[in-house]
Amino acid sequence: MKRKLVKQGGSALTVTLPAEWVKSKSLQAGDSVTLTERAGDLTITTSETQEQPRTFRINIDRMGRSLVNRYLDEFYCQGADKIIIEHTKNLLPSLRTGEKDKVTEFINQMMERFMGMEIVSQTEGRIVIQSLLRPESAENSELVKQKVFNMLKELISEFNRSMKGGFNSFNKTLPGRYNNLKRFTNYYCRQLRLSDQDPVAVMNEISLIRAIEKAAGKLRRTGDKVSEMKKIDRGFMKLTEDILTTGMDLVKIAFEKGIIVDEIEKTTEKRYKVMHELEKGKHTPEEYRALLECKLFLDLINDAMDVYVARNAKDRQVTPAKDGSGPR
Repeated sequence: MKRKLVKQGGSALTVTLPAEWVKSKSLQAGDSVTLTERAGDLTITTSETQEQPRTFRINIDRMGRSLVNRYLDEFYCQGADKIIIEHTKNLLPSLRTGEKDKVTEFINQMMERFMGMEIVSQTEGRIVIQSLLRPESAENSELVKQKVFNMLKELISEFNRSMKGGFNSFNKTLPGRYNNLKRFTNYYCRQLRLSDQDPVAVMNEISLIRAIEKAAGKLRRTGDKVSEMKKIDRGFMKLTEDILTTGMDLVKIAFEKGIIVDEIEKTTEKRYKVMHELEKGKHTPEEYRALLECKLFLDLINDAMDVYVARNAKDRQVTPAKDGSGPR
C-alpha cells in the first residue's frame, strides 16, 4: 500500500499508518513503534513483532558424527542464536571409520568452526551453545569472502610446494587450516542467509562455498596418494598444479568484481583442456587415483558460473564493457 508524505514543521515528513494495522496491533496515540533500516528500506514493527531469537534443538542419540556436523553447520548458517544439543549416549560414532568420540569433546572441537558461538552450559545430557555475535551486517561480507579466497589460495600454494618437498608438514597443519577455512566459510554463509539479497543468488553463492569446502577437504587425500608414489613424474606434477590453479581461477570469476568476458572464456577453455588431459592423458593407476581426488577443483565451474551470471543479470540488462569484451 502507498502513503503520501506530509510536511510537518520546517523539514520533518510524517506518514499515517493504516487504520486496520493499528487496530490489529491495539496501538494508541503515544505508543512506541520501532523503525529498522535495512538495505535502504525502513520496516515498522511493534514489540510483539520483534524478531524472536533463533533457537534450534536437536537430539543426537541416533546420529553419527557426519550428520551432527551437517546439522550444526546448517543451524549456524541459518543464523542460530542458540543451539540446544540433547543426548543420552556419551559416545558419538563415525560411520566411516568405526571410531567413537565423546560427545562433549566432539562438540568442543566443532566450536572452532563457528565464529562468535560459545558453549554457555554443559550438563549431563545437554549442551547449550549461544551466539555472542551482534546482529549480522553485510557490511564486512566482502572482507570475509576475500579472506576465504586468500586462505584457499595459500592452501593450494602450500600443497604445490609440498609436492616437491614432501607432505609431512602439510598433513600436520592441514586439519587446523581446514577448520579455519570452515570457520570463515560458515560465517560468510551465515551472513548471506541473514542478508536481504535475492534468495536465488544467495543459494548460488552458498552452493559454491560448500563445493569449495569439499574440494579443499580432498587435498589431504590427494597428498596421501602422492606420498604413496615411488616416483613423482614432472608431467603429473604440472597437471596437478594446473587442476588446482584452474580451480582458483574459477573461484576468482565468482568472487571478484570487474571480471570481463574474455577472461571468463579463457579460464573456461583452460578448464576443458586440463579436464581433457586428465581424462585422455597417459597416467599410471597411482597417478590417476591422485588426480581424481583433486578433480573437484575443476568441478567448481558450474557453481562459479552461476554466481557470476546471477551477479551480472540482476539488473536485467547485460551490456558490453567499454572495450567490447562483455559485462563487468
